[in-house]
Amino acid sequence: MSLTRCTLQGKLGIGGGAIYNASALTLTHCTLAENLASTGGGIFTNVSGSLTLASSIVSENSGTNIADVDNRGSVTHGGVNFIGNPAGSDHFPIALGIAC
Repeated sequence: MSLTRCTLQGKLGIGGGAIYNASALTLTHCTLAENLASTGGGIFTNVSGSLTLASSIVSENSGTNIADVDNRGSVTHGGVNFIGNPAGSDHFPIALGIAC
């Protein structure tokens, strides 16, 4: 699935406040902000999923365990800005040059 020019804000979930991903997901020019979940307040991607973030913003999501992105699958990116919670992602390689 692909989402372009979207805003997902104020959503609530158990795993993935805005998105629970178990397949291939691409977000382009999207903003995920102020979502809440026990893990992956913005996005939770399970081990069978893949996540591509391009020119997107992940900001101020909340989670009991992991706030912004809990990615257990594969990940690629083309420019992501994490705002307000730089320690809020897990299994998301900082070596990719993600702005925190």
